[in-house]
Amino acid sequence: MHHLAPAHIAEITTRDYPFIDPEQTVGRQQQSERPLNVVFLTSIRDVGRDDQVGKHIQTPTGPRYMMGLIEAFNEAINQNLFDLNGMFRLSGVITDDLRTEHVGFDYDRKPKTQGRWIHPIDMENDEGERVSERTHLVPSDFRAIPKTPERKDEREEARQKFESQLFKTCKDLNADIIVSDHLMVILRDILQTARVGIGRILNMHPAITDTTNPHRLPGATPTQDALDRINHGAIYNRKTGLYEITQRHFKTGASLHVIDRGIDTGPIIADSESTPVFPTDTPETLRLRNYTIKIITFILGLKHYAQEILPNLTDIDLRTKRATKNTPELAIIDRDPTTEISTIGRIKSIEDPDNLERAQDHVFQELQDSGIITFH
Repeated sequence: MHHLAPAHIAEITTRDYPFIDPEQTVGRQQQSERPLNVVFLTSIRDVGRDDQVGKHIQTPTGPRYMMGLIEAFNEAINQNLFDLNGMFRLSGVITDDLRTEHVGFDYDRKPKTQGRWIHPIDMENDEGERVSERTHLVPSDFRAIPKTPERKDEREEARQKFESQLFKTCKDLNADIIVSDHLMVILRDILQTARVGIGRILNMHPAITDTTNPHRLPGATPTQDALDRINHGAIYNRKTGLYEITQRHFKTGASLHVIDRGIDTGPIIADSESTPVFPTDTPETLRLRNYTIKIITFILGLKHYAQEILPNLTDIDLRTKRATKNTPELAIIDRDPTTEISTIGRIKSIEDPDNLERAQDHVFQELQDSGIITFH
């Protein structure tokens, strides 16, 4: 049994956004008088079939419940942890799975009264609405069309239709912030939509995405990659079909970042490389341990985003901005080089680093006391 202590979470950090054009900086807007509507995009084939969210899974210490990000976030709002109640509202969930992907699979594509789902079927948001009744299926049907030259145009038309329906559903749910949690498709068109696209669509990735960090694991299989890296010193490259030699790193983590046109390349809002990886881990035990860090990173990062970044998004036509590696086509915030924004959205002095550690230990304790997370 491996125990985590509060000190492990003292490494969560948040980031300031890079500038686009200082002349277009907008002033700090007032905090919205209503809760910000958060809509999650997820693929049940990944968060359900692979991560087994919403199930009790077997571990060396006995059965453990795999609570997912959506359920944990909703519970944190309902219990008003970190003053989230009144700041956020779980407005809805959108799934994209195909019927053929769920043959012989104990999760369905959308919640039903009878059957397994990624959270309790009767779970309600803070307004007493059943989240299952605010869950919508928008199948990414274009994925069923072969990637052949003969069907290229057909596939592209179907992809555009999917993103158009996805955008409409987000609007119907009055989304202020869209969060991809294990959505297994790459978004393109919706990113071009000012006030809904780039800058307002976030991704919660269960690994490090920082290109300067040696623990970085982008892509669709970060859990298996972390295990391959520690056990074999290599990571499987799914494009080449070959293993690539790497160092045997003993850590992984989680990153909340803005989605851009790349794969896990967007500007980072908050991240943590606080999850130890052990050679004896299975995918299930590593996911259980890392989901704890993922939940904390998401809650702290989203609050930071809502308080320090979202109020300063510009209304410029994002389609006219060309992205570069260091200056993505995002909105801008005033940056004071003498200060640093902490993970709970408050400005703190760089000379007082203990403030951040105390705040993160407090978050750890609140989540643990509430029963949302447990550590083994």
